[in-house]
Amino acid sequence: MKKAYFNGVLVYFFKYTIWFLVVFGIAKGAYAQSEPSTEFKSGVSLSIFLDNYDIWSNELIKKNSLNAIESVEPLSRELSELRDSGRLVARETDEALLRIANSKTPTLASLNAAIVLSQRKSGSARIDALRRARAIAVSIRPLSEEAIVTLVMLAQTYLEQQDLVSAGQLRPEVRAAVERSGSRYGEVICTAQAVLADISFSLGDFEDADDNYERTSTCMAAVRSSGKHDFSRLPLRRAWTSYRLMKYDSALRFLEAATPKLASESPEIRRVLASDLSKMLGVSLSETAPSVPAFHWVRNSQEFDWVGQGLVNSIRYLAQAGRMELALRWSQYLEPYLKTSMNAPEFFQAGLEVLEKSGRLEQLNEHRMRAVVALRSDGAFARSLSAASPLNRFRSELVISLSKEVFDYFSGLRPDSVGNR
Repeated sequence: MKKAYFNGVLVYFFKYTIWFLVVFGIAKGAYAQSEPSTEFKSGVSLSIFLDNYDIWSNELIKKNSLNAIESVEPLSRELSELRDSGRLVARETDEALLRIANSKTPTLASLNAAIVLSQRKSGSARIDALRRARAIAVSIRPLSEEAIVTLVMLAQTYLEQQDLVSAGQLRPEVRAAVERSGSRYGEVICTAQAVLADISFSLGDFEDADDNYERTSTCMAAVRSSGKHDFSRLPLRRAWTSYRLMKYDSALRFLEAATPKLASESPEIRRVLASDLSKMLGVSLSETAPSVPAFHWVRNSQEFDWVGQGLVNSIRYLAQAGRMELALRWSQYLEPYLKTSMNAPEFFQAGLEVLEKSGRLEQLNEHRMRAVVALRSDGAFARSLSAASPLNRFRSELVISLSKEVFDYFSGLRPDSVGNR
């Protein structure tokens, strides 16, 4: 009896709390035009309630378990009622926000309601809500911070959905909003500037993208960060832009600045970016062509495989451009660092290609022998690999091939080897 009473009180408490939020939160916000953020705050608090439903229900399970409930039926019933109440709250919240957003007289309150509604939606429903917010925003003067936020969110959504036509159509409006606002809205303007650059980059207008990324950096330096906006990927965006503009020194500088952030990215993102990053690094290094690569790239190659692959690529690109001496110098400089890295087989393969093109058979054979020693099956590199991994198969095939070539060279079985000894 006590348990049933306790459970009933608990459900009644939750229902009363939800009823209170709906009646005195969203409903009150519809009339509180003098407090434009009321419905925003209510929407957020209800979103938090819904987003944390699983955690909340787990706590409820734990509490009931501690009270030694013998049957799970009362608990299942409570959770079912709680879930139904959550759906009801979500529906009523959306309906209330839509009523406010559709007010006959556009106000900051209706704009805020449209923004919150868009955050609760996805796909085409999110686009529709943001378009509604945009229509409200352009009718309010002077231009508000919320209006710029709306434009930024709409542009970001178009870019996420790869709708470049719509993003391009929105670009003049975002640019005009940034120019009219100056620095009045701080980080919001910095974000709008970055989105403007993103749109230009996506459309292939790299000069405009470069200019707006530079303006974003200047804006960030001039305002105090609130921590609400993430600009940590800006150096990588600037690296890409510089690379597309063939400003290779700048590309290397920004790529170096972006590398620490890449360490915190998920393995999936790093895997997707690896090929393009290694190509950008390899091309930029070979185009700037220092006497040897900067040591910070050598150091980073021990942590990031894409850096090691970029260094290997740079040797190949130098050889393709006919700069054999520089390619050989880089190969000799990098060997102590890359021969034990995950890029070791690719590195030795690249060195073989350079030496074969240059016709240096003695050095070529020495390179083969060093490769066999470094990659042999009982070596440290081979022991670090899974037996079934593609890299281990590549290593094994390379060692077998190189061992035969070394044997042929010393045994004099190859006529070209005899003539050059």
